[in-house]
Amino acid sequence: MDQLTLRPRHDGWTAERQRLFLTALAETGTVSTACEEAGITPRSAYRLRADPRGAAFAAGWDAALHLAVGRLTAIAFERATRGVAKEIWRDGVLVGHIREPSDRMLMFLLRHLAPARFGREAGTAPALPVAPDPVALMATMAALADSPVAADPIDDWDENDAPTGGDA
Repeated sequence: MDQLTLRPRHDGWTAERQRLFLTALAETGTVSTACEEAGITPRSAYRLRADPRGAAFAAGWDAALHLAVGRLTAIAFERATRGVAKEIWRDGVLVGHIREPSDRMLMFLLRHLAPARFGREAGTAPALPVAPDPVALMATMAALADSPVAADPIDDWDENDAPTGGDA
């Protein structure tokens, strides 16, 4: 049977599953979290992204990561200014909590987001990438269709199947 005449599996990379993945990726910036949300392995996600038949998915992936940068930058500012809650233990007993702002995170953000004022070589680095466009991501997600590219459900996956080289 010719591969073009095969029907996509209902448990494969359906348009709905692709939308679930891309929505989670835009919210978290984390491929593994997006895969958990969609119930598909990271190996399957990278396979669809690399396949020419997954071009719309790959474009959505890029748009989702671009959108995630804005959200993750907000989290970084929160950690830089308000800090992260830390437990205080004495003699094996939890005695309290403290929030510790991160001067290193603050310096990193200022150096990279305002290089003209805080960078090592003022005026040489770009301030921020082009603003993320949630409307473009939504348009890309609306155009997704079921894909015949093989998808591995999470139940058939173990951690040895994880791709190497990062999330993006």
